[in-house]
Amino acid sequence: MANHEQAPAHILLIPFPAPGNMLPLLDLAHHLSTKPNLISISMITITIVVSPNTLPLLSPLLSTSSSIHPLILPFPSTTTISEPPLSSFLSISHSLSTLLSPILQWALSSSPPLTTIISDFLLPWSHHLSQQLSIPNIVFCPFSALTVSLAHSLWRTMPERDLPDSPDSLVFLPDIPSSPSYPWYHLSSMFKPQRDGDPLHGFIKEALLKNIDSWGFIFNTFSDLEAPYLDHLRRDLRRVFAVGPIRPLEHALPADDKLIEWLNTCDDRSVVYVCLGPQTVLAPAQMEAVAAALELSEERFVWCVRGPGVEPEKEVVVPAGFEERVKGRGVVVEGMVAQTAVLEHRAVAVFVTHCGWRSVMEGMAAGVKMMTWPMGADQYVNERVVVEMGMGVRVCEGVDGVVNVEEMLKKNFTTKVHTEVGIWNSMNCSKCWCPDGSPKHQECDQQELDKI
Repeated sequence: MANHEQAPAHILLIPFPAPGNMLPLLDLAHHLSTKPNLISISMITITIVVSPNTLPLLSPLLSTSSSIHPLILPFPSTTTISEPPLSSFLSISHSLSTLLSPILQWALSSSPPLTTIISDFLLPWSHHLSQQLSIPNIVFCPFSALTVSLAHSLWRTMPERDLPDSPDSLVFLPDIPSSPSYPWYHLSSMFKPQRDGDPLHGFIKEALLKNIDSWGFIFNTFSDLEAPYLDHLRRDLRRVFAVGPIRPLEHALPADDKLIEWLNTCDDRSVVYVCLGPQTVLAPAQMEAVAAALELSEERFVWCVRGPGVEPEKEVVVPAGFEERVKGRGVVVEGMVAQTAVLEHRAVAVFVTHCGWRSVMEGMAAGVKMMTWPMGADQYVNERVVVEMGMGVRVCEGVDGVVNVEEMLKKNFTTKVHTEVGIWNSMNCSKCWCPDGSPKHQECDQQELDKI
């Protein structure tokens, strides 16, 4: 009998070197490497472009699969392992285009030959690489489908604002499902038109629009959540695949044993988890307000007060006497938290979040209610998805916002609100919840991976 087995697949992954972008793509690589039967091939090799600085993020993945290999290249000095500020994303994207030549030279002699490139949304120059190699380029989007819909709309035609000189002026987007409108300050600076005297912004905008010509787009989202926006993008793009929520690699970040042991002592759905992103440092007035809300609520809580991306010299001021007054029912953490392990713990009911898309997906997959505090970037757009779908409520906004303690308490930290959200979930969001309303683990959408 003839052997119809396909040739080995060799996929090159090019992540954007920021944890929020890079980690979901690494999680996708893990799923591809461990489920080769899904894509009807006998063998798969995955090579991931990293720098010496970002290589540690790859270490857990390398230990799980012999088919994954690093391609270590010297990155521009602008890149680090920490989450960069939004203001530097465009310059980093531009500087990384210098990798095109060394990657091409490597690819021309790679064995087995490359068959596909999967690159981050913010690295549009990889499209030129795929053209030179005559292989498909797939764009990986660590953002929501709504965010990408907004970006494409704003880059093509910036609508008129009702009050052009005001940050509160509304931008109307009639070409997007439900015709949303946003205050100007809710929109990421990355997606606004070219600023005077800033050729870099114009260059990046034009380059990112070239992403549209790519073979396909992969989104870390799911149809139950963003069906209208995914359908909208399918009319604009060649191929769209929704593979989320992408389940994080087990043990990618070891859980804090003492924290997990403390959570084990708590009742089911009794804990509030507060984490406002890897770079957030709250001002003293903001810390006082959050502490007061947690203390007066009498709920159990875990509060991450300093993210891993915060510079060591930045001081975090926990209100005096707070930790002593809440001793036994609250835990204050500085530094990295194994967020997936915390969110998926049976004791956690509520997630106070800045609405970074990776956090939103982790919250969705864990089945927790979200209390939102968007601060910038794409977070206001992500929050709209969360709130409009009944998955959460806003408690504050902006980098300078201060929680209104009374209003936060009215929104209710407790299991009553979580149960109400759970009812919606069990009816309409089967990807995240079991039929009885309890959260379940959801791996990548296997049918979508099979299509790819």
